[in-house]
Amino acid sequence: MRYLAKSHVSISIKELERLGYLKGRYQEGNHKTIHLVVQEEAKDVVIDGRMAQQEFFNIMFHGIKQKEVEQARSFFSQVSQNIRNHLESREKV
Repeated sequence: MRYLAKSHVSISIKELERLGYLKGRYQEGNHKTIHLVVQEEAKDVVIDGRMAQQEFFNIMFHGIKQKEVEQARSFFSQVSQNIRNHLESREKV
């Protein structure tokens, strides 16, 4: 989870819709929740993004053993969970 500001997400979604990459659809009977559907027009952008992400991970984890990568993921997963728990407990106050 990246904890992005709702306003930034809304602006980004509107721009992706304008470009034809996303389409919002309401589920029948529920007009509070919009479901985002990636459109065919986004195919090349998605592929490029995944390739860039994979290249970034290859650079970042170069020379690090798989076991160490798994330990790091476990560590940061726990850190993230701790942050979520803390934020949720503050919301209840």
